[in-house]
Amino acid sequence: PDSVPLPLAGIYHPGWPRVETDMAAVERLPGNGTVAIAVNSATVTGDDTGWLDALIASLEARGLRAYAFYGPRQQKDLFFRMTHDEGERRVADAIVNASLVFSPNERKAELERIGVPVLQTLPSLAMDAAQWAKSKDGLAQTDIAAYYSPSELAGMTDPMLVSARDAASGTLQPLPAQIDAVAAKAAALLRLQRTPPAERRVAMLVYNYPPGEANFGASFLNVPRSVNNMLCLLYTSPSPRDLSTS
Repeated sequence: PDSVPLPLAGIYHPGWPRVETDMAAVERLPGNGTVAIAVNSATVTGDDTGWLDALIASLEARGLRAYAFYGPRQQKDLFFRMTHDEGERRVADAIVNASLVFSPNERKAELERIGVPVLQTLPSLAMDAAQWAKSKDGLAQTDIAAYYSPSELAGMTDPMLVSARDAASGTLQPLPAQIDAVAAKAAALLRLQRTPPAERRVAMLVYNYPPGEANFGASFLNVPRSVNNMLCLLYTSPSPRDLSTS
């Protein structure tokens, strides 16, 4: 077949005949609540979308609208532009990041501007699915350096592996259970968004180091103050208040 020219930045859905550039195409998709998936350009240009199609299908099975987007990595407002229409009205209710992050501080500021939950995903490039399942390490150090650390600096935490490199074909193969877990988490976050604050039931797991009942901290960070500030935000208080005895 003839080659198909692709836009420098575009939005993708497996049901479309081509990559789109108009966000109106997203709003024509069925679903209640929209998840945008950030991917590397090579995912689309290399037609390596098997895992991505599986993730979109899993999100749609949960009643959500889902699409993927890509664009120049150096574009500081890429995530904003690909989650808002021309009038700067936000289209996406959550973001799943599967792209490399090269300027974490700039990306973090942009994500704070967008103001929606962000889930981080990872590929296993050094191990195939079978090797990963048997591995005691979980992820190769080379993959951690490329996909984990920069994204964490950008505020994308709690990453989950969703694909693994097939040694024979070189393509990324979907990990169904992992993909379904990401989709379920995205659906839960969107349900939480729609739940009135007074009806939300949220459990907070607090990291504690050094371990022990007499300690409440994490590597010289002020964990009690951080927890207090988060509780204030959860209670939607107009100004911080002391909830330490609550």
